[in-house]
Amino acid sequence: MFAAISRRLSRSSAPQPPNLLLSQVVETVGCGIEKARDFEKLLIPAIESANDYFSRQVDAIPGPVDISRQFFGMDAAAAAIFPETDEIIRALGRSLEVKDSLHRLATQAGGEHVHALLGVRSKQSGNGDGFVDHTIRSLAPGLKDTRDYLAFAAFKRILNDFAEHVNKLRRKDHLLKMEWNIQNDLTAKLSAAESMEFVSAHDLTPDKLLEGVIGWLASPEKYLRLEDSGVSLPAGAAKSEVSQLPLLHCSDRRQWLVCLVRFPVAEGLQALEQETHHHRHIFI
Repeated sequence: MFAAISRRLSRSSAPQPPNLLLSQVVETVGCGIEKARDFEKLLIPAIESANDYFSRQVDAIPGPVDISRQFFGMDAAAAAIFPETDEIIRALGRSLEVKDSLHRLATQAGGEHVHALLGVRSKQSGNGDGFVDHTIRSLAPGLKDTRDYLAFAAFKRILNDFAEHVNKLRRKDHLLKMEWNIQNDLTAKLSAAESMEFVSAHDLTPDKLLEGVIGWLASPEKYLRLEDSGVSLPAGAAKSEVSQLPLLHCSDRRQWLVCLVRFPVAEGLQALEQETHHHRHIFI
């Protein structure tokens, strides 16, 4: 997956060219969707709108915060997020995406540091508010690279969910209209709730598929959005300029407080050697 994403990692502040995303639609949805009338003319504006939305959302994620066991305590934001130095090692060593991509990324990028998304969950304890379940994902060489990775992951989730919706009809051949919502339109779904009419897999023409995927791309906020969490970090976090952690809403049912982080490759590799149970993940 990173190989495809890395081709997008040179995004500037200008809108991302849609060529790769067009190819991703064809690859994920299939069924000859590229044969639909006015395929590019109709799809490119929908892609650009969704991609612009995701880019604006991930650009609003604060950070990076430098996390390092060696320099623990030098950044007030890092010290507030991590209760102890060992939790940095646990966050790195137990995160599935660190296990899956750090070695390859370290070889390909050749840098001393890696950027990523950090997600934590808030827990009320007897000693006051604290953070638990520190989890790392979307590792990339640079800060913009990680933001691109997140935007692409959210875009890909829309396509995967749409493809699964279409495949459900293919597998069953017929579905009640109340079970079928090709345009991801809640109003249309509710209006069909009492209907006993069926839709057929034969209706999955390229034109219908294009209409459907455009409908799903029109609601990107269902797949990723940031909200104010009200969770502030102590004053004095001037080094990273991170004063609060927004709440990330995505396909993960768990709710994550997030920021971007930077950590030394060497410490990440060391953490993987120390931790053998890699189970933490954030689902986008």
